[in-house]
Amino acid sequence: MSRKFIFPVLAALLGILGGGAAVDYIYRHNDQRMKQAFVQKERCRSLADRYIRENSKDETSLLLKEVDFSRASNSCIAAINRFENYPAGLDENWEVVDLLSDKVTLVGWCSEQSNCGNGRNVHFEQRLEVEFKSAIDGTEPPADVSNK
Repeated sequence: MSRKFIFPVLAALLGILGGGAAVDYIYRHNDQRMKQAFVQKERCRSLADRYIRENSKDETSLLLKEVDFSRASNSCIAAINRFENYPAGLDENWEVVDLLSDKVTLVGWCSEQSNCGNGRNVHFEQRLEVEFKSAIDGTEPPADVSNK
């Protein structure tokens, strides 16, 4: 084989081997990240279930809407509806909860007897989703400009 062909052939072989190693590394790295994300989500779900169990009482019921791991805060965040039953009627709260610190952010509330109609509860459902996504992303939620 001529010497002028040896260098390009060696460069091509090195490129193929290097490319294969890079692709293998990327797949392994992504696989590891996906496994870690799955473990974090399972851990968050377990913490959310425990939070619901520990905070539900005879007159109070909690409903888990969403739960996820926030890389921004390195914590588990849950979107929760809290229903409190009083002799006068039912109150509903919409809350975002940091499950590791137990910090509760009240998104809104209304009383079935007086002010849950006219789209107020729908507004709070939508606002809960916005606040939850912001907590997951670690961003400040946009201002709530509604008069609800």
